[in-house]
Amino acid sequence: MGGNDSLLPLAILLLGVAAVAGFIAFRPWPATPSSTPIKAGSYVIEILQGHPPAASTPPDRKQQISEIENGLTAVLLIWAVSKVASSGPVQAILGATGK
Repeated sequence: MGGNDSLLPLAILLLGVAAVAGFIAFRPWPATPSSTPIKAGSYVIEILQGHPPAASTPPDRKQQISEIENGLTAVLLIWAVSKVASSGPVQAILGATGK
């Protein structure tokens, strides 16, 4: 074993902290039933206990989320159609029809 074995617990701890921070950062901040954001400390404690509160989605963001999803779907469809159109069999069929 190398001389860095003593740093393994620190690396595991930092990986855990990074995982919790990533979970918090990439998730809509939860709110209480009265629509007030919950405190950061209680949020972290609930996550560490294995019971993260439900993510909240304000009503004004639902339209934005729908528009983003529709845009991503359109980009995906355009990409898929371009891949199919540039495939060999499609090129052969179009060439055989004289186009």
